[in-house]
Amino acid sequence: LALLGQARVHSFFVLDGRGAAKVNFVGRGVRLSAAPTVELAGHQVTPKLREIIQGLRELPTDAFRYKQVLYLAQQARGLPSELKVAENKVPGCLSTVHVVARLEEDRIFFEGDSDAQLTKGLVTLLVDGLSGYTADEIQAVSPEFIKLAGLGASLTPGRNNGFMNMLAVMKRKAADLGGLEPVDSSPAAVSDGQSSDQSHPASAVDESGSEALREAVELKLKVLKPEKVDVSVSGDPEATTLCVVVEAACFQGMDVDKRQQLVRTVLRDELSRVQRVDIEV
Repeated sequence: LALLGQARVHSFFVLDGRGAAKVNFVGRGVRLSAAPTVELAGHQVTPKLREIIQGLRELPTDAFRYKQVLYLAQQARGLPSELKVAENKVPGCLSTVHVVARLEEDRIFFEGDSDAQLTKGLVTLLVDGLSGYTADEIQAVSPEFIKLAGLGASLTPGRNNGFMNMLAVMKRKAADLGGLEPVDSSPAAVSDGQSSDQSHPASAVDESGSEALREAVELKLKVLKPEKVDVSVSGDPEATTLCVVVEAACFQGMDVDKRQQLVRTVLRDELSRVQRVDIEV
Protein backbone atom coordinates (compact mmCIF):
# COMPACT_ATOMS: atom_id res chain seq x y z
CA LEU A 1 0.00 0.00 0.00
CA ALA A 2 1.17 3.51 -0.75
CA LEU A 3 1.00 5.45 2.50
CA LEU A 4 0.93 9.20 2.88
CA GLY A 5 1.32 11.07 6.18
CA GLN A 6 1.81 9.67 9.65
CA ALA A 7 1.04 5.99 10.06
CA ARG A 8 -0.26 4.60 13.30
CA VAL A 9 0.62 0.93 13.87
CA HIS A 10 -1.22 -1.59 16.02
CA SER A 11 0.43 -4.89 16.94
CA PHE A 12 -0.71 -8.47 17.19
CA PHE A 13 1.25 -10.96 19.23
CA VAL A 14 1.07 -14.53 17.92
CA LEU A 15 2.48 -17.34 20.03
CA ASP A 16 4.54 -19.97 18.27
CA GLY A 17 7.07 -22.59 19.26
CA ARG A 18 9.85 -20.02 19.49
CA GLY A 19 7.97 -17.49 21.60
CA ALA A 20 6.00 -14.42 20.63
CA ALA A 21 6.00 -13.29 17.01
CA LYS A 22 4.91 -9.72 16.32
CA VAL A 23 2.53 -8.96 13.45
CA ASN A 24 1.77 -5.31 12.64
CA PHE A 25 -1.01 -3.65 10.74
CA VAL A 26 -1.58 -0.02 9.90
CA GLY A 27 -4.02 1.84 12.10
CA ARG A 28 -5.92 5.08 11.66
CA GLY A 29 -4.40 8.42 10.89
CA VAL A 30 -3.25 7.05 7.54
CA ARG A 31 -4.14 8.32 4.11
CA LEU A 32 -3.93 5.75 1.35
CA SER A 33 -3.55 6.23 -2.36
CA ALA A 34 -6.63 5.36 -4.40
CA ALA A 35 -7.32 1.65 -4.00
CA PRO A 36 -10.48 -0.34 -4.63
CA THR A 37 -11.85 -2.90 -2.23
CA VAL A 38 -10.40 -6.38 -2.43
CA GLU A 39 -12.06 -9.78 -2.17
CA LEU A 40 -11.34 -12.01 0.80
CA ALA A 41 -13.04 -15.41 0.93
CA GLY A 42 -15.83 -14.09 -1.28
CA HIS A 43 -16.42 -10.88 0.69
CA GLN A 44 -15.48 -7.34 -0.29
CA VAL A 45 -13.28 -5.49 2.22
CA THR A 46 -10.89 -2.55 2.11
CA PRO A 47 -7.15 -3.33 1.94
CA LYS A 48 -6.76 -2.08 5.52
CA LEU A 49 -9.60 -4.30 6.72
CA ARG A 50 -7.94 -7.25 5.00
CA GLU A 51 -4.74 -6.61 6.97
CA ILE A 52 -6.70 -6.39 10.22
CA ILE A 53 -8.65 -9.58 9.44
CA GLN A 54 -5.53 -11.51 8.51
CA GLY A 55 -3.81 -10.33 11.69
CA LEU A 56 -6.73 -11.51 13.84
CA ARG A 57 -6.89 -14.86 12.04
CA GLU A 58 -3.22 -15.49 12.84
CA LEU A 59 -3.92 -15.30 16.55
CA PRO A 60 -4.12 -18.82 18.02
CA THR A 61 -7.41 -18.68 19.95
CA ASP A 62 -10.65 -16.74 20.34
CA ALA A 63 -9.37 -15.54 23.71
CA PHE A 64 -6.38 -13.89 22.03
CA ARG A 65 -8.66 -12.22 19.47
CA TYR A 66 -10.91 -10.96 22.26
CA LYS A 67 -7.89 -9.50 24.08
CA GLN A 68 -6.70 -7.87 20.86
CA VAL A 69 -10.02 -6.03 20.56
CA LEU A 70 -9.59 -4.80 24.13
CA TYR A 71 -6.06 -3.70 23.24
CA LEU A 72 -7.44 -1.64 20.36
CA ALA A 73 -9.74 0.08 22.84
CA GLN A 74 -6.78 1.01 25.04
CA GLN A 75 -4.95 2.54 22.08
CA ALA A 76 -7.95 4.46 20.74
CA ARG A 77 -8.48 8.18 20.99
CA GLY A 78 -11.77 9.26 22.51
CA LEU A 79 -14.25 11.74 21.11
CA PRO A 80 -14.68 15.19 22.65
CA SER A 81 -17.93 15.61 24.54
CA GLU A 82 -19.33 18.11 22.02
CA LEU A 83 -19.40 15.35 19.37
CA LYS A 84 -21.26 12.91 21.59
CA VAL A 85 -24.67 14.08 20.46
CA ALA A 86 -27.80 12.28 19.30
CA GLU A 87 -27.03 12.62 15.58
CA ASN A 88 -23.73 10.76 16.09
CA LYS A 89 -25.08 8.03 18.35
CA VAL A 90 -25.30 4.48 16.99
CA PRO A 91 -28.74 2.98 17.70
CA GLY A 92 -29.30 -0.59 18.82
CA CYS A 93 -26.04 -1.07 20.75
CA LEU A 94 -25.85 -2.50 24.26
CA SER A 95 -23.36 0.24 25.12
CA THR A 96 -23.35 3.91 24.13
CA VAL A 97 -21.45 4.38 20.85
CA HIS A 98 -20.81 7.56 18.86
CA VAL A 99 -19.32 7.82 15.37
CA VAL A 100 -18.41 10.92 13.36
CA ALA A 101 -17.20 11.21 9.78
CA ARG A 102 -15.50 13.90 7.72
CA LEU A 103 -14.65 14.30 4.04
CA GLU A 104 -11.14 15.24 2.93
CA GLU A 105 -10.95 15.62 -0.85
CA ASP A 106 -12.75 12.43 -1.91
CA ARG A 107 -11.80 10.36 1.13
CA ILE A 108 -13.87 9.61 4.23
CA PHE A 109 -12.29 9.58 7.69
CA PHE A 110 -14.02 8.35 10.85
CA GLU A 111 -13.67 8.75 14.60
CA GLY A 112 -15.55 6.72 17.19
CA ASP A 113 -15.92 6.12 20.91
CA SER A 114 -17.90 4.02 23.38
CA ASP A 115 -18.42 3.86 27.13
CA ALA A 116 -17.57 0.11 27.16
CA GLN A 117 -14.09 -1.22 26.41
CA LEU A 118 -15.12 -4.12 24.16
CA THR A 119 -17.41 -1.96 22.06
CA LYS A 120 -14.76 0.74 21.93
CA GLY A 121 -12.35 -1.82 20.51
CA LEU A 122 -14.89 -2.89 17.88
CA VAL A 123 -15.62 0.66 16.75
CA THR A 124 -11.87 1.34 16.63
CA LEU A 125 -11.43 -1.69 14.36
CA LEU A 126 -14.03 -0.23 11.98
CA VAL A 127 -12.57 3.26 12.18
CA ASP A 128 -9.11 1.93 11.34
CA GLY A 129 -10.38 -0.32 8.56
CA LEU A 130 -12.67 2.14 6.79
CA SER A 131 -10.89 5.49 7.12
CA GLY A 132 -9.09 6.79 4.06
CA TYR A 133 -11.41 5.31 1.42
CA THR A 134 -14.03 6.75 -0.88
CA ALA A 135 -17.74 6.54 -0.20
CA ASP A 136 -18.12 3.97 -3.00
CA GLU A 137 -15.42 1.75 -1.53
CA ILE A 138 -16.96 1.91 1.93
CA GLN A 139 -20.40 1.01 0.56
CA ALA A 140 -18.92 -2.12 -1.07
CA VAL A 141 -17.66 -3.61 2.21
CA SER A 142 -19.42 -6.87 3.13
CA PRO A 143 -20.85 -6.84 6.67
CA GLU A 144 -20.08 -10.56 7.04
CA PHE A 145 -16.34 -9.89 7.24
CA ILE A 146 -16.59 -10.16 11.04
CA LYS A 147 -16.81 -13.94 10.59
CA LEU A 148 -13.61 -13.96 8.54
CA ALA A 149 -11.82 -12.24 11.41
CA GLY A 150 -12.86 -15.02 13.79
CA LEU A 151 -14.70 -12.62 16.07
CA GLY A 152 -18.24 -13.91 15.58
CA ALA A 153 -17.77 -16.76 18.05
CA SER A 154 -16.21 -14.44 20.65
CA LEU A 155 -19.13 -11.98 20.70
CA THR A 156 -22.65 -12.44 21.96
CA PRO A 157 -25.48 -11.84 19.47
CA GLY A 158 -26.12 -8.48 21.11
CA ARG A 159 -22.53 -7.37 20.44
CA ASN A 160 -22.71 -8.77 16.91
CA ASN A 161 -25.85 -6.73 16.28
CA GLY A 162 -24.16 -3.67 17.70
CA PHE A 163 -21.18 -4.19 15.40
CA MET A 164 -23.50 -4.38 12.39
CA ASN A 165 -25.27 -1.21 13.55
CA MET A 166 -21.92 0.59 13.76
CA LEU A 167 -21.03 -0.46 10.22
CA ALA A 168 -24.46 0.55 8.93
CA VAL A 169 -24.17 4.02 10.49
CA MET A 170 -20.67 4.49 9.09
CA LYS A 171 -21.85 3.48 5.63
CA ARG A 172 -24.75 5.91 5.87
CA LYS A 173 -22.48 8.78 6.96
CA ALA A 174 -20.06 7.96 4.13
CA ALA A 175 -22.91 7.89 1.62
CA ASP A 176 -24.20 11.25 2.85
CA LEU A 177 -20.76 12.84 2.54
CA GLY A 178 -20.18 11.25 -0.86
CA GLY A 179 -23.60 12.12 -2.27
CA LEU A 180 -24.58 8.45 -2.67
CA GLU A 181 -27.62 6.38 -1.89
CA PRO A 182 -26.62 4.21 1.07
CA VAL A 183 -26.40 0.46 0.49
CA ASP A 184 -28.74 -1.52 2.71
CA SER A 185 -26.75 -2.95 5.63
CA SER A 186 -29.61 -4.13 7.81
CA PRO A 187 -28.27 -5.11 11.23
CA ALA A 188 -28.29 -8.85 11.76
CA ALA A 189 -26.54 -11.12 14.18
CA VAL A 190 -23.52 -12.83 12.64
CA SER A 191 -22.34 -15.85 14.58
CA ASP A 192 -19.84 -18.63 14.06
CA GLY A 193 -22.22 -21.04 15.72
CA GLN A 194 -21.60 -20.17 19.36
CA SER A 195 -23.97 -18.03 21.34
CA SER A 196 -24.60 -16.91 24.88
CA ASP A 197 -28.29 -16.50 24.06
CA GLN A 198 -30.78 -18.74 25.77
CA SER A 199 -34.23 -19.36 24.36
CA HIS A 200 -37.28 -19.73 26.57
CA PRO A 201 -40.83 -20.77 25.85
CA ALA A 202 -42.53 -17.53 26.79
CA SER A 203 -45.68 -15.56 26.77
CA ALA A 204 -45.73 -12.53 24.52
CA VAL A 205 -44.55 -9.16 25.81
CA ASP A 206 -46.43 -6.33 24.11
CA GLU A 207 -45.17 -2.77 23.81
CA SER A 208 -46.94 -1.62 26.95
CA GLY A 209 -45.33 -4.42 28.93
CA SER A 210 -41.78 -3.77 27.74
CA GLU A 211 -41.21 -0.84 30.07
CA ALA A 212 -42.65 -2.76 33.00
CA LEU A 213 -40.36 -5.70 32.21
CA ARG A 214 -37.33 -3.45 32.01
CA GLU A 215 -38.15 -1.85 35.37
CA ALA A 216 -38.71 -5.28 36.96
CA VAL A 217 -35.34 -6.50 35.71
CA GLU A 218 -33.54 -3.40 37.01
CA LEU A 219 -35.23 -3.82 40.39
CA LYS A 220 -34.30 -7.52 40.67
CA LEU A 221 -30.67 -6.83 39.74
CA LYS A 222 -30.25 -4.46 42.68
CA VAL A 223 -29.66 -7.54 44.84
CA LEU A 224 -26.26 -7.85 43.10
CA LYS A 225 -25.32 -4.27 44.09
CA PRO A 226 -24.24 -3.52 40.53
CA GLU A 227 -21.90 -0.73 39.53
CA LYS A 228 -23.58 -0.53 36.12
CA VAL A 229 -26.85 -1.87 34.71
CA ASP A 230 -28.18 -1.44 31.19
CA VAL A 231 -31.44 -3.16 30.26
CA SER A 232 -33.28 -3.06 26.95
CA VAL A 233 -36.29 -4.91 25.55
CA SER A 234 -36.68 -5.25 21.79
CA GLY A 235 -38.50 -7.23 19.12
CA ASP A 236 -42.15 -7.82 18.45
CA PRO A 237 -44.62 -9.45 20.86
CA GLU A 238 -43.96 -12.90 19.38
CA ALA A 239 -40.15 -12.65 19.48
CA THR A 240 -39.08 -10.51 22.42
CA THR A 241 -35.38 -10.13 23.22
CA LEU A 242 -34.12 -9.00 26.61
CA CYS A 243 -30.60 -7.54 26.64
CA VAL A 244 -28.91 -7.09 30.01
CA VAL A 245 -25.48 -5.58 30.77
CA VAL A 246 -24.31 -5.90 34.38
CA GLU A 247 -21.06 -4.90 36.08
CA ALA A 248 -20.79 -5.86 39.74
CA ALA A 249 -18.05 -6.43 42.31
CA CYS A 250 -19.65 -9.74 43.30
CA PHE A 251 -18.56 -11.17 39.92
CA GLN A 252 -14.91 -10.99 40.88
CA GLY A 253 -13.27 -14.41 40.63
CA MET A 254 -16.14 -15.92 38.58
CA ASP A 255 -15.83 -17.00 34.97
CA VAL A 256 -18.34 -15.68 32.43
CA ASP A 257 -20.58 -18.76 32.57
CA LYS A 258 -20.97 -18.53 36.35
CA ARG A 259 -21.66 -14.80 36.16
CA GLN A 260 -24.37 -15.33 33.55
CA GLN A 261 -25.88 -18.19 35.55
CA LEU A 262 -26.08 -15.95 38.62
CA VAL A 263 -27.91 -13.28 36.62
CA ARG A 264 -30.29 -15.88 35.17
CA THR A 265 -31.06 -17.18 38.65
CA VAL A 266 -31.88 -13.68 39.88
CA LEU A 267 -34.06 -13.02 36.81
CA ARG A 268 -35.69 -16.45 36.60
CA ASP A 269 -39.27 -15.13 36.55
CA GLU A 270 -38.53 -12.32 34.09
CA LEU A 271 -36.69 -14.62 31.66
CA SER A 272 -39.75 -16.84 31.42
CA ARG A 273 -41.56 -13.95 29.68
CA VAL A 274 -39.15 -13.52 26.75
CA GLN A 275 -38.05 -15.64 23.83
CA ARG A 276 -34.36 -14.61 23.84
CA VAL A 277 -31.97 -13.21 26.39
CA ASP A 278 -28.53 -11.69 25.86
CA ILE A 279 -26.49 -11.22 29.03
CA GLU A 280 -23.22 -9.26 29.15
CA VAL A 281 -21.29 -9.52 32.43
